[in-house]
Amino acid sequence: MTRVQQERFFNEDDYLRLRDTYILDEDKLSKAKPSMAVLHPLPRINEIAVEVDADPRAAYFEQVKNGMLMRMALESSLVGDQLPGYEPLDPKEVQPDGSHQHSKRHHHRPCAAGTALKVLEYLKIDPSKTRLALIMNADSHLYGTKDIIKIEDEENVDLDVLGLVARQATVGIVRGGKIVRKLKPTLPEHVVNIITCVNPRCVTTTERGIDQMFHLVHSQRQEYRCDYCDEEAKF
Repeated sequence: MTRVQQERFFNEDDYLRLRDTYILDEDKLSKAKPSMAVLHPLPRINEIAVEVDADPRAAYFEQVKNGMLMRMALESSLVGDQLPGYEPLDPKEVQPDGSHQHSKRHHHRPCAAGTALKVLEYLKIDPSKTRLALIMNADSHLYGTKDIIKIEDEENVDLDVLGLVARQATVGIVRGGKIVRKLKPTLPEHVVNIITCVNPRCVTTTERGIDQMFHLVHSQRQEYRCDYCDEEAKF
């Protein structure tokens, strides 16, 4: 499917008369074969009802994502570059008995002064529902002042988030009152569902169910652009 394209009409009256001639909804889709796939380049206007999104035959979200990845692959092959952020993730550390290691620990995150609340926001941590200590504008030999966040947590810290909003931060894993490990975030090559595209015409803005994905284009300026529409990120 595709939208009724207004730019192909010679006058607006004809477009307004015909644009709603055919709208795919669940009632029409019930008469189609179970193996049929519904494709659409997106974004849509109203030619596919939102209720169709939940149908297993609705393949347009996957279609758009695959198209974006194919364009990235073609561009990368032409310029001899590698696709950033799509390498396989490291496997989780598993104990010999097959279980995951879960020991109570604290995350100690020193970051630049004035960034602690922004870090909590991007990490999606609600201070009212999380055991944490927050110190702002503490003395720092390196930066002059710094913020410190201490969180009792059993989950891994999202270093991509910290690398994006607080690259100078240090993550200390504390067990038994001692720092047993230190992690230093780096600027991620690719981020998913951390920042949001501000382009009102981007498919990630107009459609639900599509991940917000951005790639790094300039590390010095910390410039990220949308994988789908190439809009520069604002954060």
